[in-house]
Amino acid sequence: MKIKVEKSYVNCYYIILLSILLFGYTMRSSLISGVFGYINIMFYACMFLILLKWIKCINYNSFVVAAIFLLILYVDIVTHSNFNQIVTSMVTFVFPLLLFCVNYNKIIKNKELFIVKSIKILNFFIVITFIYIIIDMITGATLTRSLATIFPKLAEYIPVNTGFLQFRSVSYLGHELYTKHFFIVFYILNMIYYSINTKSIMNIVAVHFISIVGVALSGSKIAILVLLFLMIYFNFKGKNKFIKLLLIFIGLLIMNSLGIFDFVINRFKTTTLTTGRSLAWNIISPSLPNIKLIGGSGENLTANLMNRFTQTQVTAAFEYPFRMWLYRYGLIPTILILYQLYIKSFYKFLKGKNLIFIVSFSVIIVETSTFNQLVYNPDFCIAVIMWNIILNCMYDLYQEKKFTGENSYDQKNIK
Repeated sequence: MKIKVEKSYVNCYYIILLSILLFGYTMRSSLISGVFGYINIMFYACMFLILLKWIKCINYNSFVVAAIFLLILYVDIVTHSNFNQIVTSMVTFVFPLLLFCVNYNKIIKNKELFIVKSIKILNFFIVITFIYIIIDMITGATLTRSLATIFPKLAEYIPVNTGFLQFRSVSYLGHELYTKHFFIVFYILNMIYYSINTKSIMNIVAVHFISIVGVALSGSKIAILVLLFLMIYFNFKGKNKFIKLLLIFIGLLIMNSLGIFDFVINRFKTTTLTTGRSLAWNIISPSLPNIKLIGGSGENLTANLMNRFTQTQVTAAFEYPFRMWLYRYGLIPTILILYQLYIKSFYKFLKGKNLIFIVSFSVIIVETSTFNQLVYNPDFCIAVIMWNIILNCMYDLYQEKKFTGENSYDQKNIK
């Protein structure tokens, strides 16, 4: 009976993954207006089930999350922030952190099974997304136009120019930068598993192909550089490292000849690496007050700045989430949020001196910190939390030397 209970709670993690990949924020907010559109019901139901089950085992993270909540609430009250804006921010990047309050080890007993199933769920939806963006690119965003009649928020991402390979790919997930994030994580998780387990969950050639095409069509300059770095890092190992890199190089040349990289290369030529973020920051930063330990403009920051600057300038200047948190709430709340999302896991990997996890998680930190979805998309924080849990499980197994190659698990039990 105990095993069944444990299995049922592990399923909560799978449901959480499905909640962000199947019916994400863009689609959800199209049907549910206001603050309620931000609430991922499936996630919160699963999280509260976990918290209620292990309420006596809640760890020190609960104090950190409570501190974040109280400090942000204090700043918002002092700055007379709008109630709906306060709730929206709490739902977006504070309340999801409660999932860290129960140690995943108490729920996930078979870590290898959990890892494989989680990656398989991600792989399935990435393949669906890949097929979607290819069809959309060929047909001039026809799929997105059709879906936008049901989910109006998607209409915001339909480009003016929908010529073949002449626009940034969009998907049912929404924003192109949000979509490309999942392609990056797809590559990282599959390659880590392959690197430390000597077998793959998905064909490795397919993983490379889907990742590079998916990221290239998103038009993200930073993402394409990050992915190329990861490809070199993961493949520059073993006896055949030069052959593998040569094959990747040939593959990239073929894709380039087909025009896959035309759009992103053109963006490198016509815009800076940060696409105006640095310029906008240089314009706005002299008008900003000094950063406080606790305190800032609260939820009024953007509105206050837009009285003096354009929306484009404000958005570009505060694309980096940590910058938004610093000037909204102060240094201490920002550090506590970053501690929960990044510092805690990074320190664990750094302490273990395991380069594959240090590099992979560093990439996730950089990649998720270069656009503002952590501040505005409630599912993005949930996604980052799930990557924390999956990577920590992989790290634990690796450290315990339970990945033993071809016979490390019974394929019949993993479906």
